[in-house]
Amino acid sequence: MEYPVPISVVMATYNTPTPFLKTAVESVLNQTFTAFEFIIVDDASTNESVDYLKGLTDERVRIVRNSSNLGITKSLNIGLREARGKYIARMDADDISLPQRFEKQYLFMEANPDAIICGSEIVDFCDESEIVPILDAGKSRALKGKISKVKKIKAKAIKTLMEDYRIRMLFIYPRPFHPTIFINHEKLDKHNLRYDEELYYAQDYGLYADACRFGLIYELKEVLVCKRYGPSQISSKNRDAQSSFDKATQKKLLLNLLGEVTQEELDFHYSLSYSERTLSFKVIAWLNRLVNANKKRRVYDQIRFRKYAFRVMLKCNRRLSRAIRRRLFGRKR
Repeated sequence: MEYPVPISVVMATYNTPTPFLKTAVESVLNQTFTAFEFIIVDDASTNESVDYLKGLTDERVRIVRNSSNLGITKSLNIGLREARGKYIARMDADDISLPQRFEKQYLFMEANPDAIICGSEIVDFCDESEIVPILDAGKSRALKGKISKVKKIKAKAIKTLMEDYRIRMLFIYPRPFHPTIFINHEKLDKHNLRYDEELYYAQDYGLYADACRFGLIYELKEVLVCKRYGPSQISSKNRDAQSSFDKATQKKLLLNLLGEVTQEELDFHYSLSYSERTLSFKVIAWLNRLVNANKKRRVYDQIRFRKYAFRVMLKCNRRLSRAIRRRLFGRKR
């Protein structure tokens, strides 16, 4: 499939404070890799950011304005439909991409055609003065010219890691951080992957759950995005709502493993994943049920799944004996 540009940058914004939006936009326009289109989906904003977006003159920028407020998930899907790039880079409207972000992720994806998504590390900040040293270091590295060839990670090692990734996803949000991701557009279209519009929040969790079936998901061990953190951010304002959408993805994965799951079981599984720290008969029984279900359905590698279930128990009780482990899960076969 042919794509007219190497990268499409997709950003959704709704009433983002103009200074934050301006900093985010400039961090994209000042990338060392310049061959991209920048799709900004304005979700019917009503503040002064509308005037700022109208004043952008860079020919790489395309503004798509929703006639009504649709929410971030639908807005992101609009951006994906508009994208014409070989790769799609996600960008949040109040974050900062370091100057070499696109260059490094582009070269990595080119060197690893088995990848469907590549993310990076992030650093949180509340005030831009906190990240001046990081930004200065990024600019300094950018002045040295293009980076050398990115080495391809051995596929065998990644295959093992991806199985662990799929198992871990059943219990917790697996990363990479959403604002850092770089997506293989061809794989996205080939498998008809989009954000689940039922997920108003935590839409990245749902995307990863689908995407990991069709390619490898990498995370570069380098900070390429500075993520603004404060009371105005979605993850800060809507933690309770976000947890309900995390559960929606967990439910889909549990249904694939168990066939059916009650709301009580889903709530317990979520608490076990994120907050439960006491080993009980209920914990043991639930993990044992998951392991036995996987033994029948073979959704995950059984040995690795059994090991992960045991690690979950260890988090609840570090003194769990080897005898109990053998009694619960038997010997390796």
